[in-house]
Amino acid sequence: MSLLLDALWPAFQPVVNLESGQVIGHEVLVRGPAGSPWEAPALIFSEASRLGQQRAVEETCRRLAFSARRRLPPDQILFMNVDMQEPGLPLRPRGRCVHPENVVIEISEQQEILNNPGALELVRTWRAAGHRIVLDDYGTGHASLGTMLAIQPDMVKIDRFIMAGLDHDRRRREAIAAVAHLAREMGVTVVVEGVETIAEMRALRKLGIDYAQGFLLGRPAPEPAGSLCAVVAQEGRLRQTVRAVAGKPEVAAGERAVFDQTLLDSFTEAIYYVDRRRTLLQWNRAAEEISGFTRLEVVGRRCMDHILDHEDLEGTKLCSALCPLVHAMADGEPRQDVVRLQHKDGHRQQVVTLVIPVRRADGHIVGALEVFRPAADVAGEGQGAEPEIGALHLRPELTALLSAFSGQRRLADQ
Repeated sequence: MSLLLDALWPAFQPVVNLESGQVIGHEVLVRGPAGSPWEAPALIFSEASRLGQQRAVEETCRRLAFSARRRLPPDQILFMNVDMQEPGLPLRPRGRCVHPENVVIEISEQQEILNNPGALELVRTWRAAGHRIVLDDYGTGHASLGTMLAIQPDMVKIDRFIMAGLDHDRRRREAIAAVAHLAREMGVTVVVEGVETIAEMRALRKLGIDYAQGFLLGRPAPEPAGSLCAVVAQEGRLRQTVRAVAGKPEVAAGERAVFDQTLLDSFTEAIYYVDRRRTLLQWNRAAEEISGFTRLEVVGRRCMDHILDHEDLEGTKLCSALCPLVHAMADGEPRQDVVRLQHKDGHRQQVVTLVIPVRRADGHIVGALEVFRPAADVAGEGQGAEPEIGALHLRPELTALLSAFSGQRRLADQ
């Protein structure tokens, strides 16, 4: 076991502000030798338990965590997991001079705390020393609400078990919203763990969750991530594009919505805008390239004149009662589809479309914006790619629908 302890090393996983993209800190996770059976931490702790070496492993983990603190920028905090079953073990190894405010203590709900006076006393001792306390794995362990009330943590981490798939599961969204509301009333900061997709991240932002952690934002790695999370930073740029394209979130009464044509032309995805009569008012350069129809050929015509001649994958014509534009404007909600469009030369191509209704200031819907791109391009994109056209949502609360293009793909190879 001693040889294994000597081979353990710290992996860093960032905790990210979902608004700014700033990395506020890193959780330190212990890993065994790469490529060995001990690489997975669960096996390390299982073997330690079998051999009665839990204390030795916990001591090594704490030493590695405190040593890792000096590898982080001064403005970042270190999240350190602590085993409450070793009450006599000093929290900080001898000779490690780290300011307590720079190290927050994570207590897992997998451990019994409420009926453990010694554990509650440890929490009080650590807090008195200046450490902040994090209640980890919230929602999966012992008496979640009772534990939160008992230890009064500074932060709570909501487990992925509750979060996974919240973008398409209303009950999970409601559960997280309820926990977040309770936490705010108690002055507790919420971090959501296990974020793996763009869609999940956007759904969390819509719920007002400020901080998150997960493979999408950064996998555990031998070195700390930078100070800025690229995925969230890109989201910020997309939101800026929303404002730039729309000019303003609503169209004044009596006005026709007209978008910045130069900006529309800068996108690689096809974009066109129609009024309520489905008269084509704008058509960008990518639409010309994908469809073969020039702007002069389509602007001023009605889309139901069979220019693109939408049909579904079974061949049913959509340019009448089944038109996605009609449905989006009638329902007042964005709509996403996979359809076949007709190219100017007569051949058909399968595309992914997203239709967003456009409103004026009094809430009246005056038209719709449709964006589309070849389905083959969407399916062929790598995990890191993010179709920029997802930014073209006229109301900020609809930005989560960028998942229509790539956010729904889960990051693989956990």
